[in-house]
Amino acid sequence: MRQLILLCLAVAITAGCTSTGVQTSLIREAPVVEPVTVPTQGNYTRGNLALRRGDLETAITAYRQALKSSPSMYEARYNLGIALLKQAREEFFLYAGLAPDSESLETIAPMLQCLEAFVGEGSDVLCR
Repeated sequence: MRQLILLCLAVAITAGCTSTGVQTSLIREAPVVEPVTVPTQGNYTRGNLALRRGDLETAITAYRQALKSSPSMYEARYNLGIALLKQAREEFFLYAGLAPDSESLETIAPMLQCLEAFVGEGSDVLCR
């Protein structure tokens, strides 16, 4: 991230955009990125492996542990969202007492198709 900011500043300077107001605002608005530690990376990797095997509880716990020490780790945040969506889908069917192919799902079928497409368990559909 630091390299990206330096590259942007270099481009701005060579393009003739050298006013100090522009440079200072770019630096001031740059997000603070925490360094990713070995334990954080380990939790993230553990979450990825658990998500691939369908162990959602372990994945969610691992991603949350990774985010506790590195809150700006967007990969962990995104994958946590995917794991939570998958868990919500499973719990929806469990608590509603419905099978995925049940006729009673016809009224909410478009919403479920979007959810399943988003979490990678269905075909690509246009969600409205």
